[in-house]
Amino acid sequence: MSFSEKFFSNNERGHFKTPPKVSAIIPARNEESNLPKILGSLAKQTLPPHEIIVVDDFSTDATAEIAKNYGAHVIHNPELPDGWTGKNWALWNGYLASTGDVLVFLDADVTLAPIALEALIKARERTGGVISVVPYHNTERFYERLSLVTYILSIFVFTSPFERNNPKKGLFGPCIVTTRHDYERINGHKSIQGEVLDDLKLGKKFIEAGIPVENYLGNTLVSQWTQKRIGRLWEKRCSWNHDVHKHHTHIHCSVAFGALYHGLGISISSYYSA
Repeated sequence: MSFSEKFFSNNERGHFKTPPKVSAIIPARNEESNLPKILGSLAKQTLPPHEIIVVDDFSTDATAEIAKNYGAHVIHNPELPDGWTGKNWALWNGYLASTGDVLVFLDADVTLAPIALEALIKARERTGGVISVVPYHNTERFYERLSLVTYILSIFVFTSPFERNNPKKGLFGPCIVTTRHDYERINGHKSIQGEVLDDLKLGKKFIEAGIPVENYLGNTLVSQWTQKRIGRLWEKRCSWNHDVHKHHTHIHCSVAFGALYHGLGISISSYYSA
């Protein structure tokens, strides 16, 4: 597959003999400002999702209320058990509450064009495995454009021809699409319950199970708001993953640096050598 083919386009569209039952799963902690964008975009899809599940992870704002107002099925994340990171636990519980044949895991600050879900499902069918998308980064302020440097780096790291044949290739977390069957084959996020760089390790689990992994660029169909993302992601990662060490007095340096690198959208090949 050439680099140019890694972009989503209207060519991914297609008619389904039997439309799949799609479960959109969104973990959310204090996402009241982002939920109207993603839930509003899901309401406009040419292929409507069978269900939208928002996992409210102990939010202190109006996250749950807003999600309910948009018709989403809201589940309140149970207390975090030992050995789990917060985001993995939220995604796993979202899966447990879902009933769809196809699972679409989305970050709360992602926005989808009206044909995006249809394109995502067709692309996954074409690749025959699991796919993820590096969303196009929307920027409003000058300083936000500085993050485009790391966005460009992530494009090459996740979608370059060199990465295509990497046997330890990871996924890009903001948008992941898999069938329920394939997800259950690898025991989903439970198989990586304590991992900080969850999406990278998840991709590795799929490959180990013989399930193809492919990464795409979001182009105009899948986008993400850059505003305050790095700062908020750092805060969220630290809060989500601090719970793993709730019976200890510190957060491991690997958690902190892992959050930083993942927030910048950079995959470190040496991470897989462990």
